[in-house]
Amino acid sequence: MITVDADAISNVFATPANDGPPAPRIVYDMPEADYHADRTAWSCSALCTWITDRRDFVAWLAGELVDDPTEEMTFGRYKHAAIFEGMDVARERFVVAPERGGGGKDAGLLVDRRTAPGKAAWKAFLSTLGGREWVRPDLAANVPAMLAALADHHEAGPLLFPPSDGRNEVSIWWTDPVTGARLRCRLDRLVWLDYVPHVPDLKTTEDASDRAVEK
Repeated sequence: MITVDADAISNVFATPANDGPPAPRIVYDMPEADYHADRTAWSCSALCTWITDRRDFVAWLAGELVDDPTEEMTFGRYKHAAIFEGMDVARERFVVAPERGGGGKDAGLLVDRRTAPGKAAWKAFLSTLGGREWVRPDLAANVPAMLAALADHHEAGPLLFPPSDGRNEVSIWWTDPVTGARLRCRLDRLVWLDYVPHVPDLKTTEDASDRAVEK
């Protein structure tokens, strides 16, 4: 969790002189795809791509970088959408993949694509996606419990729920005063508690111990 001074947030709305850089702006309810389609400002992911792989950066700049997320990354997006945009939105953008069935040790596992029936079922499933992403059923099944755990947590609950107490998926653009570079970021959530703005940032991890989180 990041706590910022109230004046720091109010500065986002400052209006520069007419001959200065574009005014900082904050945008609520912008679709995720629209935010990520912007190529006029640097984001953290754009900077990381520029540092690590210039070819990928050039492809990203041209809108040609192919997104190839892992199953865990896709689940992270699904979980994020469910928490910050609601299950209805999550179901519009993601589809839970078919299970093997039969219960027991196979419960929740993906359909077995090594078998002829499994291959046929998988092919039929992919034809229904229509641009949506698929999520492993065993991972998707954890989301209701995750939502309940967050809501019941003594610190996370007041920061995240109810959604109407704050604003989720907040997009911000501003100009760096030193370099003149146009920058942007997308906050998971912006909420005021006791008149102090808070910016909670939700992460998932396999190890939630204090030692692991500190790393």
